[in-house]
Order: sequence, then structure tokens, then C-alpha cells
Amino acid sequence: STLACASVAPGGSCELPCRYPYVGSPSLARCPTGNVAPLQQLVWTPPACSLSCPIGVGPPPRGYERTPDMSSWQCAPGYGGSIQVINPQLTSVVEPRLVGCRPR
Repeated sequence: STLACASVAPGGSCELPCRYPYVGSPSLARCPTGNVAPLQQLVWTPPACSLSCPIGVGPPPRGYERTPDMSSWQCAPGYGGSIQVINPQLTSVVEPRLVGCRPR
């Protein structure tokens, strides 16, 4: 959420966290010291985020299974393809879904 960055004073900063379902280290956005321009953009870098694996409550979707170390997903036996995690919404609550595994 960038709400905390809506009105940063000159010389101030705000934290930019990762958005769910991503996890990682937040970054800082800074307003230059001495700034007097009301439309000055904050100086920032994207946070270092990676996709967590939130899919997994209940049985896996047909055609998918967890990797042996449970850290990711793979196509189940009899299925093939390249797995993608699709995040259909750009809101703070995302319901990810798996696509890419098809019957052989």
C-alpha cells in the first residue's frame, strides 16, 4: 500500500512493503530535503519481493501437485506444461490460481 506515502514532508520518507501474496524486504521512498515543489515525485526503488506460495489450502487443483520439498508447484503425473501463478486482481487481497498444466 502506498497510502502512507500520500503526503511525505521534505526530508521525510515512507515504507513501501510487498503486496500480498508477495513477501520480502520493504524499501523506502524519500522526499528530497528542502523540496518546495508540491508535485515533486518521491525518490524510491521497488521493494525486494518474491511470490509466496499461498495456494494450498485443501486439495491441490486437478493436474497440479506440490514439489517434494513443498516450496512450489509442479504438474502432476499425466499432465504437462509450464506453471504460472495468475493474480487476477490488483487489490490488497489477491486470490492466486495456477494455470499451465494440461492432460497429456
